[in-house]
Formats: sequence, C-alpha cells, structure tokens
Amino acid sequence: MNGVRPIAAGLIWLNRHCKAMLMLGLVMLVAATATQSSRAAIPVKLQDLAKMLENPNRAIALKAMAAIDARATADPFGRNAWAMAWLWPDALMRGKHYNLAAKLTLDTVLRYPWNTGMVQSDLRIRVLALLASKHPRQALAAAHSLFNVCTTPQVRGTLLLVAQCLNAAHPDHPEIVAELVSQEQKAAVLPRGNTAAFTCPALLNIPIDPGIYQTSLKENSTFGDITSIVARFNLLLIMGKVTEARQSLSQLQQFGGARRMGQDAAVRWWKAKTGGIAMSNYIIARQQAAFGPRTHAARHTHN
Repeated sequence: MNGVRPIAAGLIWLNRHCKAMLMLGLVMLVAATATQSSRAAIPVKLQDLAKMLENPNRAIALKAMAAIDARATADPFGRNAWAMAWLWPDALMRGKHYNLAAKLTLDTVLRYPWNTGMVQSDLRIRVLALLASKHPRQALAAAHSLFNVCTTPQVRGTLLLVAQCLNAAHPDHPEIVAELVSQEQKAAVLPRGNTAAFTCPALLNIPIDPGIYQTSLKENSTFGDITSIVARFNLLLIMGKVTEARQSLSQLQQFGGARRMGQDAAVRWWKAKTGGIAMSNYIIARQQAAFGPRTHAARHTHN
C-alpha cells in the first residue's frame, strides 16, 4: 500500500501538469491565431494600403497609418520612398483625412531628410493639408520651408503656394501678397557691380518653428558621410537656419566627385538666404557654361 500512494500521487501530479500544459498551449494557440488574423487584416501591398487611407472611415485610415509607421521603422532607408512621397499622402488627401496627411508628410520629412525629392514633395502636400484643415499659419510656415529647400523647377509653384498661404493667413491684408510679388520681381534680377542682391523680406520674415525638426537634425548630426551632410543641409534650410547651413554647404562643395551636387546646393542656399532667385540664376548660368545645359535646371522666371 505504501508503494501505491506515491504512484497515485505521481499520476495525479502528472495529470494536473498535463492539463496545465494543455491550457497554456491553447492560450498560445488562440493568441497566435489572433495575431495572424490581425496581420491578415492589414494588407502588405502598397496600393491596398492606399485604398485604406482614402477610405472615409477614419478608423480604417488610422489602421493603415499604423501599418505604414511599422514599415518605415523596419525600413529606415526608405525603399518604399515613392509611396511615402506621393502615393499615401495623395490617398489621405482624397479621403479628406487632412490632419493625418499633415502628420504623415511631416513624419516622412523627419525620417528621410536626405532625399530632397521626397522632402519637397511631402512638404508641398503638407502645405495643402494644413490649408484644408484650416491651419493657415502653419501652412505658411511650411510653405516658407518648402521655398528654402526646393529645387529649381519647383520655385514657381512654391511661390504660388506661399501667396495662397499669405492670403489665407492674412485675409484682411491683400497688400502683403502684392508686396511679395513686387519684392520677388526685384529679387529676380542680379544687380550690377558690387551691389548686394535684392532680398524679399515679405518671404524671409515668415516665421518657421524649428523645434519640430530638431530631433531629426540631432539624429543626422553625428556622421560625416554625404547622406548625413545632405540631411543636415536640407533640415537646416527647412528650419530657416540658413547661416548654420553654410557649413554643410561647404562640406558638399568639397566632396570629391560631388561638384555638381555642391553647386546645386549653393543654388538652394542662396535662394533661402535672400528669398529671391537672382543669385540662383547666376550659379545656374555658370553651371551651364561649365557642364552644359540641364533640362531641369532652367532659370527661374516670374510672370
């Protein structure tokens, strides 16, 4: 009898242990199934995410936004750059999720500041989203940032956006837009001799909040590779810190094999510094003399 009791006790313990393990296994199975179901609910194709973003239901758009954030975090080099720059922000605008569009475009600029094409595309959509969501002063600041950082072909459209934002931010003062146009026309002409280039105070005095870009600038301030230098240069222009951007400009101009990149950066730096295009046109003319014409480097013009 004494030998039977330990065996029985052991069987009871084994039975309880097996039941516990079975219950644990069932819990894990349910959790795994739920995880798979939640993953299955989020599409992996870029176009499918776009369809979710343009859905009028905000909850569906938010679910897609979370999926995009996870993708961007897992892919810091932006292999889905075209979707971040154009496809998904456009989808949010079509769905009239203007606040989400403003958020996504800002996040994209902060994540990929070295990609000038993405930066200017997303800043443009951010301006439109802020205007549509009735934040004209924030839109005006973003338009100033866009003017500072944008490439040559984007200047004319950007100035139209600046004027639109000035109208929205100061509806009772239409003379501000008229002053902008007058100053830009003067700042498009390079003075003769040693006279300094004209500036456009109507644009230069538009305030920018640099704080929203500070963390990204800090993250890109450690390394000396060309990607980090371009990121710092773009961010400083966006923040309106043109004087501080001069060091990054000098670094770009000194990089071997990147002479043209340095000159293109100089075009943008002078535009941000003066608020006008005279010096930019002068540099472009020198570029064309040295390297031949470029179809996308046509001079700025104003009607």
